[in-house]
Amino acid sequence: MGKFDGWLICSDFDGTVYVDREISDENCRAIRYFQEQGGRFTFASGRFIFMFDEFVDRIRPNAPVAGLNGSIIGDPCGGRLYYSGGVERAPAIKFAFECLERYSGVVSLLFYTPEELIKVKRGESVDAAELAAKLPLLLSKVVLIVTPETSHDIFADVTERTAGTYAVSRSWVRGVELNSPNDTKGNAVLRIKEFTGASHLVCVGDYENDIPMIKAADIGYAVGNAVPPLKAVADRVTVDCRDHALAHIIGELEKELAF
Repeated sequence: MGKFDGWLICSDFDGTVYVDREISDENCRAIRYFQEQGGRFTFASGRFIFMFDEFVDRIRPNAPVAGLNGSIIGDPCGGRLYYSGGVERAPAIKFAFECLERYSGVVSLLFYTPEELIKVKRGESVDAAELAAKLPLLLSKVVLIVTPETSHDIFADVTERTAGTYAVSRSWVRGVELNSPNDTKGNAVLRIKEFTGASHLVCVGDYENDIPMIKAADIGYAVGNAVPPLKAVADRVTVDCRDHALAHIIGELEKELAF
């Protein structure tokens, strides 16, 4: 029996664990220790799942990974696929092109499938019907790439216009992301909790797309560099990501379990 039996940590990746293109040794050691003591650790990210294959020599998740903001859940290194959702292709493409016309700050559109993306740049001649024919019926997510100075206004307006139709979020200032309301990180981490049979769910994040999983967690952590809206809903705020936030969190949990 390990001291972390039944505990599951789902962490964001970029800006939370992956900082300046590296994962700190301190975080790697703490996560391995957490796993050796019975804990489950994984990522819930806006990235493709296959992107985590290159990091398994540093951190190897021992629970399913959530990718593309929760629209796909599976094991790294080509393992089992547990869940794949998405938004309907035709209305999502239509809405994205409407945004390209409506907002001068939208510079390109990204259409994601579980394995690839198609990019459409402003000014590029693209037939929507031909584009749709290249894509599956469900898109994992759609991203509007915007200029930094227009990001807040576009994010707010898209959120208001699509209430109930899409889950609108950002994982960085230039990306306004559209997912199915059923495929947020919050729903994903609850699915992973069910898959693993974990009794305690801890989530860690830094940006707006992490808010649903922070709310879904038994303990939701914001790293010190997190945006204010995430800090506002977090149960706890830990150190900056550059100060090895996961190591601090695991150390804190260990101390609490000792009492």
